[in-house]
Amino acid sequence: MSDRPESLTPQTLGITIGAMSQATGIPANTLRTWERRYGFPEPDRTASGQRVYDPTVIGHLRLVNQALEAGHRPRQVLGLDEDQIRRLLDKTAPSPAEPAPIRPGTTSVDRWLRAVENLDGATLAAGFRSEAARLGVLRMLTERAGPFMVALGEAWRQGRIQIYQEHWVSEHLRSFLVETWGPLSTAAAGPPMVASSLPHDRHDLGLHMAASIVSMCGWRIVFLGRDTPVDDIAKAVVRARAPAALISISAWTAPDLAHAHLEQLRARLEPETYLLVGGSGSPGALPGITHLSGLEPLYQWASRPFPTAT
Repeated sequence: MSDRPESLTPQTLGITIGAMSQATGIPANTLRTWERRYGFPEPDRTASGQRVYDPTVIGHLRLVNQALEAGHRPRQVLGLDEDQIRRLLDKTAPSPAEPAPIRPGTTSVDRWLRAVENLDGATLAAGFRSEAARLGVLRMLTERAGPFMVALGEAWRQGRIQIYQEHWVSEHLRSFLVETWGPLSTAAAGPPMVASSLPHDRHDLGLHMAASIVSMCGWRIVFLGRDTPVDDIAKAVVRARAPAALISISAWTAPDLAHAHLEQLRARLEPETYLLVGGSGSPGALPGITHLSGLEPLYQWASRPFPTAT
């Protein structure tokens, strides 16, 4: 497929002040006050005068929020860039911003594993939010949530956690991800993207992670979720007038079955519709399919100019 045509960008379209408030936990009135007093965050304006913000500011504001929670004042941090705030937090926070080798009792992954063993939902939820604020959503997912899921699998094989604990933590992580991408998707002014798993694939955490990344780039998510028939995915793309469909394939899906389903789906979509595929069970490159090997490539793709709506 050819590159997407130059058109409106996520930064041009932006998200509303209400969505920014939901995504960062900072009240809308506070955002207006900071804009007036400190010139940040500085929004664009629609023709009707409504504030719209660059979605990439979300991570910056979450860092600001964390610095305020650490005892710093707005005037100390609102003039700093993200790297400067991280250095400021390094002086007051006990854990480093960069990933550290996993050693028992010393990393967020280990703390989260202990929370799972104890069914400690408060610690787990606070940990997810804190790391997302400190690292940004993309780094949190790639550097924390990904290793955490690997560690969970190993803990299950070692007998440290049971099935009920695995189900419990999956629901907590799923809730965090939905809270991350839901408000952004609702407020997004970009085109829709259908997000789904293939038939018989009942694992959707990877799909929620992908939706979190795509929604940060201004796309509206039409989330179908797990175990969706190929025909229904194709029908949703048509009904939503979506220029792209996103398919996440878990390791539990047989490669030959995934290959067959993807070929069927490609044949049911219009040639100009982008079919994005990723996940540990992805069969790799196939004709007419954009294979993305992780969340970082997905972010790079979704950050490019939007395709013209059909």
